[in-house]
Amino acid sequence: MRVDANHLAATFLDYSVAGSGRLEAFVEGDTAKPEARLALNLPRLSLGRRDGTAEYLSGRHFRLETTLPRFTLDPESIPVEAITTRIELPIAEVADISAYSDYLPLGAGLELLGGNASLTADLQLEGLHVQGDMTLRAFNSDLRVGEQRLRGDLSLDTRLREGDLETLTFDAAGTRLRLDNVMHEDAEGRRVQGWWAQLDLERGRLTWQQPLNLSARFGLAMRDSGLLANLFLSRAGERPRLARLLTVPMISGHADVDLSDNRLHVSDLRLIGRNLEILADLRLIDDIARGEMYARFGALRIGLALDEEGRNLQLFRPRRWYQSIEEARSEMDSRQPLPSDWQQEIEEPPAAPPR
Repeated sequence: MRVDANHLAATFLDYSVAGSGRLEAFVEGDTAKPEARLALNLPRLSLGRRDGTAEYLSGRHFRLETTLPRFTLDPESIPVEAITTRIELPIAEVADISAYSDYLPLGAGLELLGGNASLTADLQLEGLHVQGDMTLRAFNSDLRVGEQRLRGDLSLDTRLREGDLETLTFDAAGTRLRLDNVMHEDAEGRRVQGWWAQLDLERGRLTWQQPLNLSARFGLAMRDSGLLANLFLSRAGERPRLARLLTVPMISGHADVDLSDNRLHVSDLRLIGRNLEILADLRLIDDIARGEMYARFGALRIGLALDEEGRNLQLFRPRRWYQSIEEARSEMDSRQPLPSDWQQEIEEPPAAPPR
């Protein structure tokens, strides 16, 4: 059976696609127990939120194919675990990436300000389990990180595995974010061109919601440490001099990133470069940077604490000062209260599985 229509629509995850195209139904396989296959092809389409509050992109050659293990006039009789779906969007154009800013926590110091992009997506659903890959390429895009504005090319290769459709939570290990040909201002207000950075998500979980929730370990590489130094020293009176000292080429390292609600927390950050080592814990909440940093550059060693009122420079035994803060934070985390039902969970063994 085939239906050609000017308005066809489908929903997946939190999105809705609509366009003119073709819906086909096939009955295949064993004549005694045939399976059913539905295929939706949209040569041109628009994609937005399922509730219709936002439209994100236009695309071409969208295909959605669903396979049922048996043909039936009552599809609800088929358990959802037995249904498989493949979604392909090979060509899509994003007119303005600022539409995706709702996915970034308000107040976390991150914002997509503008620019167009291309996007591709390939998702496979088996029952309530989903995996897939999405690629975003944006050129001459405007971004904000803390108080700094950047313009450059953005590349995001998203790898989603072990997804749960009920919670929209995924294993995002293997995802890569790269910035290239970036222009930003240094601590003295001069334009810096050709800056780049690469973030590789080594392990972590992503919840696909607005805003996104991410808890992950990243590997980092940057052309130089200038942007990071400016982020930490944005309210320091000695910013130009210190930022110049702490800007060295070709740095790399690791960090834990927690993105949720209205905050960005970068913890256990360690970057190394030419005669430079940086240790830091940075929290961006309500667009205000708070945190602590230790930096060693050759014979120079400094510590820096940021709060709502500005900065506090530590020159006396800064490494020990930073370690004491880390130890206090770790002890505080270990003293977090247990859930109210912790004793019941220990005293009541799990029920034996049915025989």
